[in-house]
Amino acid sequence: MGLMTIAACSGSESVMGKNLPVYIVPQGLIELDSNFSKRIGFVSSRFISCSYLWGEGNRIIINTIECTDRRRGYLRDLFRAIWNLGLEIAVRTPLGTMEQILRHYGFKKTIVADPIYGKSELWVK
Repeated sequence: MGLMTIAACSGSESVMGKNLPVYIVPQGLIELDSNFSKRIGFVSSRFISCSYLWGEGNRIIINTIECTDRRRGYLRDLFRAIWNLGLEIAVRTPLGTMEQILRHYGFKKTIVADPIYGKSELWVK
């Protein structure tokens, strides 16, 4: 499982007298075919190798994603699997077709200030 740890439940954990949140999402980089990725269908048979996700709290951020075969419903299945876990999805600065897909699924456009990307769009649902 590498450096990432997956917590089995939500709630909080006490560390040195402080309550820290416990997440079901691996924090940081979520690569194709990891244990968590397989759970949500984010696998190399469906998405090309440049695709990756980012775990941040109980949110999964999509920076780069491309399906191996468009129109097969792989992205829809990924969204549903993530939402079925009770998680939020955010997509950073979508282009063209992806923006149309996000509108279709009811994502809302927000503008955020990010320390790495600067001021950018983040579509959330």
